[in-house]
Amino acid sequence: MMKENTHRRYKNIVFDLGQVLLPIDFDAPVRAFTSLGLKDFDTLYHESVQADLFNLLETGKITEERFRDELRRISGMPWTDTKIDEAWNTIILEFRPATIEMLKSLSKVYRLFLLSNTNSIHYRCYNQQIKQKFCPDGISAFFEHMFLSHQMGARKPEPEIFLSMQKQTGMVPAQTLFIDDNAKNIKTAQSLGYHTLHLRDGMKVEEKRFCADL
Repeated sequence: MMKENTHRRYKNIVFDLGQVLLPIDFDAPVRAFTSLGLKDFDTLYHESVQADLFNLLETGKITEERFRDELRRISGMPWTDTKIDEAWNTIILEFRPATIEMLKSLSKVYRLFLLSNTNSIHYRCYNQQIKQKFCPDGISAFFEHMFLSHQMGARKPEPEIFLSMQKQTGMVPAQTLFIDDNAKNIKTAQSLGYHTLHLRDGMKVEEKRFCADL
């Protein structure tokens, strides 16, 4: 149960996942698929301008099977599902133990939520990492609720995903801190009345100086 503290500035904290809680390497899938023979993967996928195929997967509008079949069609390569998933999951690095300890500590005081642009293939990968290294119940154990783009049919920075989160949780933006590494997502959150923390390159969310006003 959340401890009451009338002096707290926030009641809720909403975390992004990639590059906030989970280190990622945007270039790793490019290298991985290139090594498998798809020479122009970097033109299909980029961290700031994703091709429709990846957006559709991330909003749950196509299945994993369709995603893999399209990659095989585009590449002309007879890759197995396992090979595709392994290459696609190279973007995911290792959770820092200090980040997990931070979540455990904050969850005793605040309502914690996850709001992430993600997909079902990546979800299984990082959730399994959590289960193996930190918590048998998986990543959901650290949050009151997780709002994942592939389940919600919308993605940041669309206001709809924020509004849906508010409706489901009853959170008040003025009482909520939103933490993200993407400036567009931060801008949307600010327009809706959230307090924000833009986590820029080199910043680690668990470092006290970045959470000093909690």
